[in-house]
Amino acid sequence: MPNYEHFNNAYSRHSQQVGGANPFLCHPDEVKYRQYGALIQDELAEKELVHAGTPVEVNLKAHTAKLMKIWEVLGVKANTSDATKKDITLGASWLAPKLVATDIVMVVPANINGDGKGVAAGTVTDNGDGTVTITVAASAIDAVAVGDFLSIASAAKAPKPAGYYDAESTDEGALKVVASGATTGQINIDDVTPYQGSKTLAADDYVIWQDAEAGATLAVKGNIVMTRDLYAGNAQNFVDIARGEVYCYVNTCNGIPAAVIAAAREIGQFIEPEYFAEVTE
Repeated sequence: MPNYEHFNNAYSRHSQQVGGANPFLCHPDEVKYRQYGALIQDELAEKELVHAGTPVEVNLKAHTAKLMKIWEVLGVKANTSDATKKDITLGASWLAPKLVATDIVMVVPANINGDGKGVAAGTVTDNGDGTVTITVAASAIDAVAVGDFLSIASAAKAPKPAGYYDAESTDEGALKVVASGATTGQINIDDVTPYQGSKTLAADDYVIWQDAEAGATLAVKGNIVMTRDLYAGNAQNFVDIARGEVYCYVNTCNGIPAAVIAAAREIGQFIEPEYFAEVTE
């Protein structure tokens, strides 16, 4: 164990190891629960809360964790000032992580490893009722509805299907569109398919073939598990993680997408949803 000592305003550090390593704790049949900690790799904002039940991407060997920030969609409507945009209202109670304008968000896909459209959150309006609203271009985000979830995306990009795209005559590989009888460097207009450009294609336009490109993925998506608790101190923040069959009061933590529960099962955390018996007046 490391030992820290203080000498005249300076710190020294030394450690000592006693005995050898024993990798076996007990007979496997006797292991009922597995539990361990992991050091959070994220730089947390001042007063930012990491609530129990927050999903993390965990490195089982290094015992490190990256937070998976999630917001539940509570409302979606067209923006009244610009019909090409939509207002998305998200849960932002004390259970939810903090959302800032520079965050790139996307709809959590059905499969944790799926791709989609990532977009900057932009202005985050605090509604004063435990919710926030962001306004994004409708074309910049996947279809989203109440009950969906947003999370941090890997980049502000969208999937790009294969096809012919608009080009300039000077672009390398560009083809000139002709009505018929195409020769080298040309393409018949009927052969421009699928056309992924934005204009009404006509002779003398130029197009170029582009292969499909994947869109944004979740920034945190590998080895996902749910945290049980958070310990903070001395500039080091740890999460406590339980594996095996675990019970989660889903109505006392931030929303949990089905994709997260499925991903946790893949590495041995079997989440059984429970509901705490709340009393409301």
